[in-house]
Amino acid sequence: METEFNKDVLSLSFRFYSKALSFPYDELTHEFHYLFREMEKMVDSDLDNLLAAKVLDVINSYQGEEMSALQTEYSRLFSHNETEKPLISIQLTDFISESKYDELMSFLLDSVIPIDLDEYPDTVMNVLDYFSSIIGEEPEEILNEFLEKFIAAGIPAFSEQVYKGSNLNFYKEVARGLNEMIYLMT
Repeated sequence: METEFNKDVLSLSFRFYSKALSFPYDELTHEFHYLFREMEKMVDSDLDNLLAAKVLDVINSYQGEEMSALQTEYSRLFSHNETEKPLISIQLTDFISESKYDELMSFLLDSVIPIDLDEYPDTVMNVLDYFSSIIGEEPEEILNEFLEKFIAAGIPAFSEQVYKGSNLNFYKEVARGLNEMIYLMT
């Protein structure tokens, strides 16, 4: 993992993208702005500034969309219905090898973040939240291992599907920003 990043800025970036991929709700814009303001306070380098600028691009595209359009697009992209799979799976294990499932679940189930086991615990949002929570807490080797095995192995393919599948600029910006952040880190 690139050590030139301020770990707090990096953690907030992962938390931001986790929130951006959750179902849109009215207060989400306030959470986005809070995360961005916190990032701004901690920017130490050009890399940190780049992460914050990408987050701001996503926020600006979010504010340009109607809430009903965002919710409809989220449902179209990621929600199951009785007879069909979603257009894009939000389970990270659909983008990494099956052999890594048990290892990923072990990481997630040992975490301090709340994970709903009745749903899909391996959602991209949970994985991003988990990684956000261990940045600065775990040794560099564990961070690098998790980044390589799970995030860098699966998120780019997920982001590509979101970018190609979405009709809204917001989700395209989320996919682009997340993918660029991972590229910078690896």
